[in-house]
Amino acid sequence: MAALTTDQVLAIQTDDLAVLKTNQVAVLRTDQVSVLTTDQVVALSSAQIAQGLTTAQLRAMSSEQISVFETADWANITTRQISVLNSDQVAAITTDGIAALKTSSIAALTTTQVAQGLNSDQIVALTTTQVQQGLTTAQLAKLTTENVAAIETADIAVLRTNQIAALTTTQVAEGLTSDQVVALTTQQVQQGLTTAQIAALSGCQLAGLTTSQIEVLTTAHLSRLGFKEPSAFRPALQVLPLMLEQLWSPLNIVGLLQFLTHPVCPLPSLARTRIAEKLARSPGIGASEGWNKMLAQIEEACIKNERDWLKVRASIAFWVEHPRFDRNAEQGAPIE
Repeated sequence: MAALTTDQVLAIQTDDLAVLKTNQVAVLRTDQVSVLTTDQVVALSSAQIAQGLTTAQLRAMSSEQISVFETADWANITTRQISVLNSDQVAAITTDGIAALKTSSIAALTTTQVAQGLNSDQIVALTTTQVQQGLTTAQLAKLTTENVAAIETADIAVLRTNQIAALTTTQVAEGLTSDQVVALTTQQVQQGLTTAQIAALSGCQLAGLTTSQIEVLTTAHLSRLGFKEPSAFRPALQVLPLMLEQLWSPLNIVGLLQFLTHPVCPLPSLARTRIAEKLARSPGIGASEGWNKMLAQIEEACIKNERDWLKVRASIAFWVEHPRFDRNAEQGAPIE
């Protein structure tokens, strides 16, 4: 076989190619493999590919040749073979082919292949088992933000806590969608998300979170800072840094939500819970239709619960709507 010219290789009928033994396939020169037509590649059996093709032969194949590998071929390919593909070859794998890969084959992908080869359609095609058991923490950390956003919410919910922790703050801030954030489990938030990741979440990403979910996120953030929620003697120390954070611009939505959902927040619960829910749905404070509608709801709740609306309104203005100052300004915030 190795003595054949490339023209002679091209002349081999697909039926004849399909009956070659694996050792006959293995002796083909790389230049012979590189000229195989797509029909000839399709004619190769899964056994010929997995047991016959060498890593050098695979590297010699074009993206077009790789793209016609059948689902069964990818299901049987070895980890060594998958790991030698270049980024363009990885990108050429069909979505069905990606879904057919064993978890060990997924884990064998190099970080370069993951970062430069995988596309969002392929990420969507990954099965839940492949995501949970195949993707390594190093691979997850190399996903583009577009690929992070392409992970199915059901797959996000089954990520191990160390996989969650492996995501970079850029991936969290620019990749995760609000639906993916909502899909995070309590265990993932409490044991997976780091302080930096929680701080990187934007108000838009928090849209859709329930008050209880926000409280879980807040508790997790406080515990990362060294505060222990069960202690009855440290609540003021817990809320103080959250209060001080609100002095600065631009507005820190996550910090404000943490402040509002803290057990000793000075705002009345009928006000702070409604403000927190509004901010989770639509970030931003001050004069707007949504803000005014929320204030009207709080006023109605005050009347219903016989609370002093004017006092509650003044409290909202003092704790939430107050002026904010440039953190980097030389004069800082006034102390009076």
